[in-house]
Amino acid sequence: MPRDGITIAQIATEFDDHEMTLHTWIRQSDTPVAADTYHRRVLDPAVGAWFGIGANGMKRPFPIAQENPVNLVRRPMQILRDNPRAYLIANLVMYGIVLVGFGIGVAFPELAAARATTMEEDGTADLVQRVFLNPWLFAATILGVNVITVGLLSIVLPSLVIPFAGLAIFGCRAVVIGVTLAPTDDATWIAMIPHSLTVVIEFQAYILLSLGVHVLGRAWISPSSVGEELHRRGYLQGLKQLGWLALAALALLIIGALYEAFSMRYLVPVLLLG
Repeated sequence: MPRDGITIAQIATEFDDHEMTLHTWIRQSDTPVAADTYHRRVLDPAVGAWFGIGANGMKRPFPIAQENPVNLVRRPMQILRDNPRAYLIANLVMYGIVLVGFGIGVAFPELAAARATTMEEDGTADLVQRVFLNPWLFAATILGVNVITVGLLSIVLPSLVIPFAGLAIFGCRAVVIGVTLAPTDDATWIAMIPHSLTVVIEFQAYILLSLGVHVLGRAWISPSSVGEELHRRGYLQGLKQLGWLALAALALLIIGALYEAFSMRYLVPVLLLG
């Protein structure tokens, strides 16, 4: 079925889909899921522009997706618009969990003190002291820990093997993070004033990854949610959406790491002296 000079076969090739999959969406377009997927991925006029396919069906040498970086923002935003309820729940649950951990740490200061002792014993505190004076190195260290330890090892990688596994693992880690953040004296309470923004930014990144894990698990278990029939195809489609959200999460983690490093190096000392 050509539309504006673009054939089903061309679109199937660009999406790494089988042509029969698109024809299946057409035949099933009387169902809400299939109709929505077919409209967004086949009939949407932006599809040809996104992949650099002109009105004559010929590919441009450089697709718009490569020429216009704003598309890197639009794709994650589209996924958020497609999953508003899941995104809202993820925000409420994840921020709620870290606040519970924070409350536990405030109510039981010995837990926060124990976490501080653990960080000294495992070398974390020593690492922070060595890189603290150089904010750029400090930011790079923060980013590496957040991306690898939390983002990859806790959220993404477990979910690539077991659907939604990263959500449970990160939920437990969020409680520990909350306990660790709990102030134990006046100085740490003052430090929490600028550091609270760091928590908001970094957890928003983790929430995007959690939403991606949710989309992946849902597409894997129920391929029809992304207009597919096979679980393998659903997994791949979910993985693509997780990838887009991961890019947005990485941007937030970079911003959060820079803000945390420079605020801890320059802003917190001023607040403490004041």
